[in-house]
Parts: sequence; C-alpha cells; structure tokens
Amino acid sequence: MTAMHIFRFHGRQGPRLGLDLENERYDLSEAGREFADLSTWLALSDPVAAVNEVLPSVRRFPLTGEFKLLAPLDLQEVWACGVTYLRSKVARMEESEEGGISMIRFTMLNARNFFSRQLRGAW
Repeated sequence: MTAMHIFRFHGRQGPRLGLDLENERYDLSEAGREFADLSTWLALSDPVAAVNEVLPSVRRFPLTGEFKLLAPLDLQEVWACGVTYLRSKVARMEESEEGGISMIRFTMLNARNFFSRQLRGAW
C-alpha cells in the first residue's frame, strides 16, 4: 500500500488541498469539488476512499515549484486542551434547554477531575 499524505497549501487560487504520494506532490483540489477544502473532504462518508477513487486523475495535476504550506485546519472549530471546560459546559446547556442530565454529568466529571488532581498532588 502506498503511503498518502494530505496537506494544505496556498496556490494561485488560494488555500488548496494537496496529496503527497511517494514524495511526489499533486493538487488534490483540482481532482474534484469534494476536495475544495479540508472540511468538505472530511465531511464525506469515506474520505480515504474518495482519495483512492481520484488517484488516477490527480496525477495530471502535479505541483511544481515552491508553495507555502498551511496549517492542517480550515473551517473547523478548534478547542485547545485545558480551556474547553467552560465552553463544553455552555454547549451542553445549549443542547438541552434546562441543563438536565448533561449538566449533572458535566459537573460530576469536572469534580472527579478536580479531586483526582488534588489527590495526585498530595502524594
């Protein structure tokens, strides 16, 4: 099986998806609209199968010259580790109109994490 690597880069038309196959790089976005951006591609039912389907045609779009690599994200919401508790709590409260079980579960998990850290620090 050939190793495939998906990457984002800045092309003449803006941010694009690229495909690296055995150190050969191709413009995956040229192969179809489903590769317009990372979010669109990842929303497919089987993103890997979609890439495998276009392998023969993507080889017609080699990347030549230098290009700027971009961060591997585009439209997704990104939550950093350690700062998600409040946002997670608010999201769960928004999901259920009155807080309910989700709020109780969130509070219990938060308390468990707090006390676990306290106990580890005591030793």
